[in-house]
Order: sequence, then structure tokens, then C-alpha cells
Amino acid sequence: MKPFFTHSLIIFLLSLSYCYQAKGVGVSSLSQATQIVNRQQPMMINPLINQFAEISFANKFISTEDLKIIDDLGIILNPAEQYLVLILHANNVVSDKYNPTQHLSAIKWLDEAKKLEGSIGESQLNSPLFSQLYLMMSKNYVAINEYELAFVERKYYQEKADADWNYEKDNAVKILNNKYKTDRKIKENELLQNQTKLKNLQIKQTEIQHRVLVRNFFIFICIAILCLLLMVRQIKIRHVLKHLAQTDSLTGLLNRGALFEKGIALTEQAFERKNEMTAFLLDLDHFKQVNENYGHNIGDKVLKTIAILGCETMRSRDIFARLGGEEFVAVLPDANLEEANAIAERLREKICAYDFSECGLTQSITASFGVAALDQVTPKFDAMLNSADEAMYYAKDQGRNKVCSYPVNVR
Repeated sequence: MKPFFTHSLIIFLLSLSYCYQAKGVGVSSLSQATQIVNRQQPMMINPLINQFAEISFANKFISTEDLKIIDDLGIILNPAEQYLVLILHANNVVSDKYNPTQHLSAIKWLDEAKKLEGSIGESQLNSPLFSQLYLMMSKNYVAINEYELAFVERKYYQEKADADWNYEKDNAVKILNNKYKTDRKIKENELLQNQTKLKNLQIKQTEIQHRVLVRNFFIFICIAILCLLLMVRQIKIRHVLKHLAQTDSLTGLLNRGALFEKGIALTEQAFERKNEMTAFLLDLDHFKQVNENYGHNIGDKVLKTIAILGCETMRSRDIFARLGGEEFVAVLPDANLEEANAIAERLREKICAYDFSECGLTQSITASFGVAALDQVTPKFDAMLNSADEAMYYAKDQGRNKVCSYPVNVR
């Protein structure tokens, strides 16, 4: 009962609206229709057909029964209305599921609609409601893989959309000119004023951007300088820490760890290049008595003085380090046993002849030396240092204040 009532209501509204259209416009006359086309004025569209078209183009379903109601009315439709009805039929035959037959059928409906274009004004054909035909035609061609035809239809759709936009724009300009009767000179003056304002705004914007760039550049420079200072500080701290880790805090010489690290590296280098290398170890004689009789403060001064004398005696490529306590080690790259004995003897004489009264001592200081060469032992730094230590203890047994080389050779 309800569908019948609905369809009856639709039939009544359609008939009423069409009668109103025919009465108000008089499109039943062929001559009047021809005049409308010639004047490029849009034809009157039945409100119900117009509503169905808008609903359909919004991708909402229009039932077949609704379309049948329009077809079965028996009312003579003008070309524009027939055009839209054919589009509605084309849109209605295509379902969500892919079916080439449906798209071909839709294309036929749309082709029938195209045949009516000669009876419809160009401005009306270019309107969004009517130009949808070409968009629908393009989509149906795409669905059946006719991409060239789809491209052509899409191009026509775009041209009509552009033409409609230009038409609306021209009409809007005409309406504005008729409404306000604006004087051309006033418009030009307003345009110049607007351009001047725009230029002023651009100048202000440019100034603001310039200030922002200067500020950002200044911030960047400050950050870069800060990062550079932090990096330099970090490098200095790392260098200081590395130096502290390798340096004896009392004498400023290399400590035991750094001595072995550099000594092993020099030993490996000498062995690979088949170069000569020697080392000597010295131990201060009776130094324990110095600490007991004069105090550790005086003993520390003596050790500092020995470090200075040793550095003065060494060559630029030699290493002089504190092994621990009152023991010192010298590593002599590219020096044979005879040259090492000569350097050790020179340092022994310096220590023996030095006046330690400035350190608070009233007695002289002597040292016992042990010298060894790399080619005398297994080519390892530990072995060479042990051999020098053995020669040094032999010098102690021989009365101290002597230089002995390995194998034991009293100088």
C-alpha cells in the first residue's frame, strides 16, 4: 500500500510541476524552443527530474520504478529534460560489481543523450548538471579499458567545465558592472591603491624576513661558536686526561704503563725493520737512607732532579721514564750496546757530580746502571728490560755507582 501511495504522489508532483513549467514558459511550441536555444537561455527543468539528477550524480540510488514513473507519464519533455532522463537511465544500469555489458549499455544511453545537444543551449550544456554526461562516459570507457576514448571524454568534460566557469565569471562581471556602474577610472585608482598596499606589505614582509634571517644567522653563529668551544674544551680535557694517565705525577716522566705501551711498540717496530735497540735501567744507591735521614719531601726533590738530568742526557728520539720508586728506565731506539753504555755512563757521571745541596742534601747521590740490547734476548720488551735489570743488580753487587751491560760486563 505504501509503495503505491508513494508512486502516486510522485506522479502527481511530476504532472503538477510540468504543467506549471509548460504554462509559465510555453515550451510546447517548437518556435519558442528554437528562440530559447538561439538566445542561449537555459530551458526549464521539471523540479522532480532536476532532483532525481542531483541525487543520482551524488552517487545515491534512484530506483528503476522511479525512472519508470517518469517514462510512463506520457508528458512531452523538452530536450533538456530528455537529456537528463537519458543520463539517469545510464547511471542506473551500472551496479557496483564489474560487468562490461552494463557499461556498454550505459554508453548507449549516453550516446542517445548526446544526440539532443543540438537542441539545447551551449551555456546549459556546459553547466555542471549537464556536463556530467562526459564524466560518466569517461568512467564507463575506463571500466571497459577504452582509455583513449575515456581520455577524449574527460577532455570534453574539462573543456565544458572551463567554459561554464568562464561563463559564470563573465556573468558575474556583467552583474557587478550593471549593479554598481563602477567608473573605470575609479577601478584603476582602487587597483593602484591595492597594488601600493600590496607592495608596502611585501616590503614589510621582506624586512621582517630579513630581520628573522639576521637573527637566525646570529643564533647559528653563536651555537657554532659554542659548539666549537665545547669541542676544543673536550679535546683539551681528553688530552689532559690522556697525559695524566701516561705521566708520573711526581717527575712528569712517562709512568710504568705508558713505558710498557711505547716500549712494546718500539720493540715490534725495531724487530720488523731489523733495527738495533737498547735499554738501560738505573736505580739510585742507598736512596732508602735519604728518605729516612732527610724525609720523603727531600727524596721527592732528588727524584725530580734525576728526571731532569735524565731528560737532558737523552736524545730526542729516546724515552726516559720512571719505572717506580727510585728506578728509572731509558729506551734507546737505533742505538747499539756500545752507544747505550756511553749514554748511561754520561748520565751516571752527571748524577754523581751534581750538587744536591739545593735539594737539602749534604751528601752526593750515585746510581747503578744495567744495559741490555734487543738482539741479545728474545725480541720482546719485557725480556730486554729483565736483562737490563739483571745487569743493574750485578752493578750493585760490584760496589754500586757502575754501568754494567748484559751479559755482565763491568765498566
